[in-house]
Amino acid sequence: MAKTLKVVYTVILLVSLFLLLITAKKMPCKRRRDCKTYPCPHPKVRDCVKGYCKCVVR
Repeated sequence: MAKTLKVVYTVILLVSLFLLLITAKKMPCKRRRDCKTYPCPHPKVRDCVKGYCKCVVR
């Protein structure tokens, strides 16, 4: 029983951390220059899409 509870608590913790990472990535913007500090991998560039900074391929 105790092992089952540990597994359930671990799954809940991992899911909550995953959801936190998803919501933490959203950065509001109005123009492209508002996204200067938004992290993007090399081939993609920062852009303001629908009010949030996103990495897009140009």
